[in-house]
Amino acid sequence: MNLAVALTGASGAFKWVLGASSAVSHVSTQHDLGGPTKGSMAVLSCYMDESVDGESKIAYSIGAVIGTKEKWDWLERQWCTVLKREGVAYFSNKDCTGGVGPFSRIPEIGKRLAIREELFELCKVSRVTALGITIDLADYQSVVDTPAKKQAFGGTPHYHAATLAMIRCAQLIKENRPGDVLAIGFDEDEAYGADLLRVFKELKERNPEIAPCLATIAAFDDNTTISIQAADLFAAVIRRFGVSATPPPELAPLLGKGVLAEVRVCGKPCLEDHLKSVGLL
Repeated sequence: MNLAVALTGASGAFKWVLGASSAVSHVSTQHDLGGPTKGSMAVLSCYMDESVDGESKIAYSIGAVIGTKEKWDWLERQWCTVLKREGVAYFSNKDCTGGVGPFSRIPEIGKRLAIREELFELCKVSRVTALGITIDLADYQSVVDTPAKKQAFGGTPHYHAATLAMIRCAQLIKENRPGDVLAIGFDEDEAYGADLLRVFKELKERNPEIAPCLATIAAFDDNTTISIQAADLFAAVIRRFGVSATPPPELAPLLGKGVLAEVRVCGKPCLEDHLKSVGLL
């Protein structure tokens, strides 16, 4: 199946519908992407990871984190310092909350969450810029009520969320740093990684207005790549925003701190707009 056609429509024109037809859109204007690069083109790295609730019934989220080489280098040094101090080989939000894997040696949940909070504070200080896309899974299940409709999303909410995230990242770069480009990375253990490479290629071919902003895509080992671990942390935070119009009180301030540019939810109107674009509604 041609996933890019399924995701962008037979005409190849992707409809960015989250801002207009989604019920939820939390947007901050205080991100720190900076302005156009003076002189030569800059390559910013954008790392993506996913998060889903335990029963896969509420929200499926993609967190994308963008930063310059200088920001990522600083964050990696500080992140590694914390992990080394605590005797933790790598960060995984699931392992951290569950006390398994590299966190099995730390039985106290409070201690594990304190480590997670310290890492998140480092992300804030580093001034990397994150954004999130969440698929409302209840709406998704109600919309994909035929095999053809489910196939239009690639059989999973992952492709739609990842595609929306890539497009939004490219739009942010085009709007704020014209002339610069993104190198996208994702977790090599991602179940849909092989298809994601094809989606990226066909997405560029069918969207000339943002194609120049998308340079490369590659898989990375999340156990050794700090930036993927940071994206994993942001994905978990973004999923906690849920699918309601009002974000949780403890999370809402993040949108005013610069590090979290936006969190958008693709609910029933957004999903149905996609089906209309491929002639299935």
